[in-house]
Amino acid sequence: DAFRVHGISTEFLLDKPFFANIAEQFLAFIGESPLVIHNAGFDMKFVNAELGQAGFDPLPMDRAIDTVIIARKKYPGAPASLD
Repeated sequence: DAFRVHGISTEFLLDKPFFANIAEQFLAFIGESPLVIHNAGFDMKFVNAELGQAGFDPLPMDRAIDTVIIARKKYPGAPASLD
């Protein structure tokens, strides 16, 4: 069912690292930069859950710039999907 939503298959993921193995690299990559995320409230929960399981502190929500919120303000009543 998830494949129909995002198109990422189990086969594609087989040779990819687990988040816990690259969490430190991820945090170094993002540094202190703001994170531009479409539907940040949803995605940040997953990122923070993975960070917690890997032994890192969660990222504060105020680091995220949520493009869904921006889209809904700019185009009230219109769909705010990435499509």
